[in-house]
Amino acid sequence: MNLLITGGAGFIGSNLIHHVIDDARIVKLVNLDCLTYAGHPANLEKVSKHPKYVFEKVDLRDKAATLRVVEQHAITHVMHLAAESHVDRSITGPGDFIQTNIVGTFNLLEACREVWLNRQSATGNRQFRFHHVSTDEVYGSLGATGYFTETTPYAPNSPYSSSKASSDFLVRAYHHTYGLDTVITNCSNNYGPFQFPEKLIPVIIQNVLPHVPGYHYTTKWFVISAIAISPVVVLFCSASYLLIERPLIALGHQVSKRKVTSIVVQRDRRAASAI
Repeated sequence: MNLLITGGAGFIGSNLIHHVIDDARIVKLVNLDCLTYAGHPANLEKVSKHPKYVFEKVDLRDKAATLRVVEQHAITHVMHLAAESHVDRSITGPGDFIQTNIVGTFNLLEACREVWLNRQSATGNRQFRFHHVSTDEVYGSLGATGYFTETTPYAPNSPYSSSKASSDFLVRAYHHTYGLDTVITNCSNNYGPFQFPEKLIPVIIQNVLPHVPGYHYTTKWFVISAIAISPVVVLFCSASYLLIERPLIALGHQVSKRKVTSIVVQRDRRAASAI
């Protein structure tokens, strides 16, 4: 397969690339990233010279450039991770979230539709797949108890989660309207190497070092999905590429953000006393 990973210079994308690039099923791995504040080529230094690896500095909002990448590299599989993803940033600047998460996803779907359906008509090849990586925030907010499931109604509460919900609906529509083989995964919180320091656990760590109070987040509960590597990797590296319509991935451990903070700082009494 020729695999396109969008947002591959970010936290989850770079971990994903490191994890799958040596998979024998992958002939070429193309990383499409426009290198915003959260994307860093240094995250991929170890694979930058890999014979399978290609980097394309492209913004998904550029429809022509997105189509060129899919055509030029004869992409057969997509893992779409590129997104604006910080709730607080979406409140102060929602426009970037609409353009990147909705319009960018639309442009990528259109590129895949054009290239894949034309190739299918010409060769009969139907071995294509579009994996859209979304968030559990499309389901709204949880309290101290309860879980989201795949049948939970969508109830996004921020420009970020609304933009992701919209992109989910686009992916679903392209499956039912055009027959694209699509998968949508809705993951909870992730933590690990290369994570941008605006997220919860990196913020706590940065604040612990100088012994200052923890960063105030607008939501209270933190559902842990995975440590160190995203569960999208687990899905991708399963024995076969089975179609799963919309799995919601989480480990089932819900703890308060105050508890997460306490765990991180429990070895430093001076920092803990400041929380």
